[in-house]
Amino acid sequence: MQPLSSMYLAVSAVSLVLPVAMAVAIGSIVTPNSVSAQPSTATSSNFLTYDNPTYKLKMQYPADWTVSTNALPTYSGVVAFYSPLQNLQDILPAELSLSITTYLEPISMDEYTQTTLAALDQQGIQVSDSSDFTLAGKPGHRIVFSPPEPRGQGSQDVPQVSISIMQTWTTIGNKVYLLSYSAEDSKFQKYLPIVEQMLKSVQVQQ
Repeated sequence: MQPLSSMYLAVSAVSLVLPVAMAVAIGSIVTPNSVSAQPSTATSSNFLTYDNPTYKLKMQYPADWTVSTNALPTYSGVVAFYSPLQNLQDILPAELSLSITTYLEPISMDEYTQTTLAALDQQGIQVSDSSDFTLAGKPGHRIVFSPPEPRGQGSQDVPQVSISIMQTWTTIGNKVYLLSYSAEDSKFQKYLPIVEQMLKSVQVQQ
């Protein structure tokens, strides 16, 4: 029988990965997040610094991107960054969202990674890339996948958009830091270098 702690971690992994994917795919709106953080002065002509004293976290983001703590798809959502829309034909902005989940016990990176991959596999979601990644100076992991296409009534009236999602995470003590990048397939590679710079800029004070 699977230990209770592992079963709880598996459920938590599903709750972190899948709602983010589905929320982007169907545009769901949930209760606004209450965490407040303000951007500080610019570190360059193109990037600003997001500073969240509550979580002792800093990261850079493009000056023309929108920062929001509203309508985050999970209870653990902290902040999301959105690319500017180019024109009326631009349906969805690229998004990089940050969530932080706190557990009662320390979380193993390897166990969280294995649990997350197993949860995706159980949902029939194929991961196109899975590799190690350093996040906030800590060993982390990265995956790329495409969420299930949305189903339901009114689908003929809503433009169908194919998106790709890249999720990057690390564990520090009893916290899991998860950054999820999502964009239309046609824009995924375009914004990837910007997102890479944002991910590399993440700092967590312990």
